[in-house]
Parts: sequence; C-alpha cells; structure tokens
Amino acid sequence: MELYFDGIKIFKDNCKNFDEERLFFEKNDYVIINDIITDELKKYLFDNISYDKNVLNDKLQFYREHNNSECNFFLSKFLNTIKPFYDLVLKKKLSNFIGFSMKYNKDSELLPHYDNYNMPISSTICYWNEDKIEYPIYIDKSFFNNPHPFRLTVNDKKGIPKINIIKININEGDIVIFRGRNHLHWRDKKDIKDYRAILLHTEDYTYNGNLISYVENSDNIIKANINEVKNINIYGLTDINNYDTFRKNYIMYFNNS
Repeated sequence: MELYFDGIKIFKDNCKNFDEERLFFEKNDYVIINDIITDELKKYLFDNISYDKNVLNDKLQFYREHNNSECNFFLSKFLNTIKPFYDLVLKKKLSNFIGFSMKYNKDSELLPHYDNYNMPISSTICYWNEDKIEYPIYIDKSFFNNPHPFRLTVNDKKGIPKINIIKININEGDIVIFRGRNHLHWRDKKDIKDYRAILLHTEDYTYNGNLISYVENSDNIIKANINEVKNINIYGLTDINNYDTFRKNYIMYFNNS
C-alpha cells in the first residue's frame, strides 16, 4: 500500500498485507507495527503540529500538551488520509476517525483508564521521541465489558497484578492499535524531554452486518444516539482509587481474570 499526505509518502516499503498482525490483534486486542512511518512524514508532522501550553497543568489531560486549534484541519486531513491503512490491517468496517496529537514531557502521567463510548479501537502513532528512550504504554490484558460511556480512571497502578500487564514500547515511526475501551491502559511518569504522538480512535460496532456509529461526522453510516441510552451518566467521568475493589465490584463485566 502506498499512501501520500500532502505529497509525502506515509509508509516505508515494508508495508504488506498484514495478515499476521490482524490475527494477532483479533486474539490479543492489540498489535504494534514497528518502524513503518517514513522519516519525511515524521519531520512533516513535527513541523506542522503545534501545541497548547495552557493545558500543561490540567489533570484531566494527564499533564500533557494537546494540539492547538490551528492544527485541527491539518490533523483531520491526515486522519482521513491514513484510514485506508487501518481498513487494510484490521479488515473491518470502521467509522470515521476522531483524534488529536499529544506532547508528553517529564510531568506527564497517563493514569490507568478506559476510553469513551465512541472509542472502542484506539491507536497511537509516535512521530517524535527527542530522548530516543523507552517510553512504553502498558495494557491490562483483562477484557472489561465497559458500562461507562465516558472515561473511567483507576488510580491504582500498583494494584494491577503483574501477570496482567502487557508492556508495549512505542518508538518513533511505530503504530500501535488496541481496544482502549475494553482494556485499562497507561504510561508511567518519566523524565522525558519531548515525546509526540497522534492519538486516534474509531468504531467497529455492527448490528445485522451494518456499521453503527456514534461519531457525528461518519457519513453514510447508521447513527447511534448516546442520549437515548437509559439510566447512564451521560456526561460524567468516573474515578476509582483501588484496583482490587474495582475488579470485585465490577466482576460481572469481566471475561477473564
């Protein structure tokens, strides 16, 4: 597959049919594709995505810098351009992408959390790592049939059994895809200067063979309406402080230990 963004080649020549990666994702709910983004694209993203320093002290953003509004059109165009790659890798019907770019620094701490109702599939594209040091994302392999529509955070990394933890090191040029709504995921606080990534989300909900989407800009797709779901806290973020208590109280929603 050859894709170009603003005339710049996106992927290196190691693009293939991805049958092995797709089977791995179907079995494990995550997959990493290493060193696939071209150096030219990494530089182009670095030069054209700027960040809002005003959110550096925002706990809800985990002390990361979010891209500023001037980049929204640029990022939207990039997400639309790269979507065929995900269609090829996953061989699934996928809704239009929603996404943004984040800049991590020494104060950033991505607490263990589950993603929103319209984000069953998440992906991270790392395009800059100034220190060239290991900065992994961790995933709890336990599958959670998440009843919360918005972000659920579990503020207890130490309580997660080590046997449950999957470590995924994402370096420059790597793409990781995972089910962030069903698997707790996080990054540790680390003395890192400048690490930048595009975070994107998509849906693969289906009913009677048709793709169903909550995303407003998904054209020619059957729409779902979160406001019609009864007896849920539509706009609330949820925080839980103890992993063990969380697992016991939510046991009906877990498929495995």
